[in-house]
Amino acid sequence: MSKGARPESLARQEIVSSDEYLYVYPRGESSVKMNDNTSPYGPSPGVRRLLEGKALEMIGGLQECTYYPDQTAKRLREEIASLNSVSPEQVVIGCGADEILDMLARVFINRGDRAVVPVPAYWMYYRFASLNGAEVCSPFMGKPPSLRGFDPGRGKILFISNPNNPAGNVFSTEDIASLASSFDGIVIIDEAYAEYAGTSVAPLVGECDNLVAVRTFSKIYGLPNFRIGYSISGLTIASLLRRIKNPFNVTSVSQAVALEALSDQHFVDRIRGKNSIERSYLKEGMERLGLTVYPSSANFLLAGLEGRRDEVHDRLQSKGVFTRRIEQTGYSDCLRVTVRSRKENEILLKGLREILEGNE
Repeated sequence: MSKGARPESLARQEIVSSDEYLYVYPRGESSVKMNDNTSPYGPSPGVRRLLEGKALEMIGGLQECTYYPDQTAKRLREEIASLNSVSPEQVVIGCGADEILDMLARVFINRGDRAVVPVPAYWMYYRFASLNGAEVCSPFMGKPPSLRGFDPGRGKILFISNPNNPAGNVFSTEDIASLASSFDGIVIIDEAYAEYAGTSVAPLVGECDNLVAVRTFSKIYGLPNFRIGYSISGLTIASLLRRIKNPFNVTSVSQAVALEALSDQHFVDRIRGKNSIERSYLKEGMERLGLTVYPSSANFLLAGLEGRRDEVHDRLQSKGVFTRRIEQTGYSDCLRVTVRSRKENEILLKGLREILEGNE
């Protein structure tokens, strides 16, 4: 490198113009985390027992510390494949769903390609697409979002979350199949919250070559710290993803924990049931306060505050209650609120009542 050269002049322009992503993650018992859509119930009893044991036992002994983890995550892929009635070769494991989404963008986007990120959407889709050189188009899906009559236009890649993040509503598999059959590019269905809705497009990937489902262990399984995600797709997309996947990106501990989590689907059913009860309780409580609350099949609710969004967000935060502001067109008056335990939900409702009724 010449003396006068600057690293910025050699880096990809998308990286230079991007901001560093720094997420303020509240910790401590005094914080009520209504902003990240994680489960307040933690992992299953089996995972708890596993974590309470020795880490060496989880990975198979001291000698395993000197080895890299299983690059293919063979046992984990086999279990995921069995639960979803696909072959292990159709499953790719990543370091969280975000890595899988980024890998998909890297595989399919060339500089100048058109990526479709409908509004509303998980904001990281914009980031992954733009950092890989795409021209991002954001057609409006309606309020609440709907695939009926929705035209994404042309594009190399299309991101859809199901249930939708941040709205929470679920799209039918029939509508998704129709969308995949009419779109010329790759259709990515982010199913981070699919276990809460009890739905998945995994059965469609055999007949839709351009369709890929992306899942995570960070939500209903209660394991965000372990960074485990995966995709289910046709064999061609899976093969392309494996070509760029970092070889040892998921630790043996994370693989062991994920396997244990998958073994207890009764726990998943119980958490889905608890979430449904608390979601109804929280929705009814917010509506009694005069808020517009959108229908949700996920573990969060989207609420319209009609000009008071920032005020309510900031005053809740001053009380130690964290929510998520939505900045997207058509939804800029909204807060997204995670459905948590009854105690935490009551804290949120109490704070909202004090703010909205002026009784602080």
